[in-house]
Amino acid sequence: MTGAAALTMLMARLNRTNTTLRANALLEMIEYQKMVLEKGEVMPDFLIVRHASITLSADNRQFTLPTDFLRELDEDETLWIVDADSLEQSMEKVDYEDPYVQGEFDSDDTSTLPRKYSLQGLYGYTWPIPSVARTMKMDYYGTGGTIADDAVETVWLKHASDLVIAGTGMIVNALYVKDSEAALAFAALEARAKKRLWDEQTARQEAGRSRRMG
Repeated sequence: MTGAAALTMLMARLNRTNTTLRANALLEMIEYQKMVLEKGEVMPDFLIVRHASITLSADNRQFTLPTDFLRELDEDETLWIVDADSLEQSMEKVDYEDPYVQGEFDSDDTSTLPRKYSLQGLYGYTWPIPSVARTMKMDYYGTGGTIADDAVETVWLKHASDLVIAGTGMIVNALYVKDSEAALAFAALEARAKKRLWDEQTARQEAGRSRRMG
């Protein structure tokens, strides 16, 4: 579903045609995706980004995370560094303040292939400091793009338009329209959409496992 279609459906469910309300609904939709859907405890598989390239500069342990980075995957390995033979070597995640790290390396220690890292905010840090420029590969959950009132279908609208519309409807109704019957309807639609999404994700993760067991 495109952004324009999602907003048209939302306005129809609100029984409103006001252009200012539509513009505000778009802002609320963007905020709902950013602050609710993409900060949830469980993240949908369609936000997974695999093997994104990250540049590691020589003589600088700090590197910039991808602009769409949300969080790492719940997997044992999510970051690799490419060695001189173009082979990917896994990196071990440690806490930035971990005394083990601080005791293992001096602050100015360098290596041609650092193998430990930590993340803080928008940046990552390696131990030791890289003495040569390297490429790293990272798996992570990334943002689903910004919804607009246009003909573009974002990943959230492709896989969970029901949830985006229902959740936004709850907010818009509560703050702008204030219809008690609509509030109940949107709450029910949001709950149903959440269940559908997580049931679908569980089914995808379990698909084929029974055939491989034994």
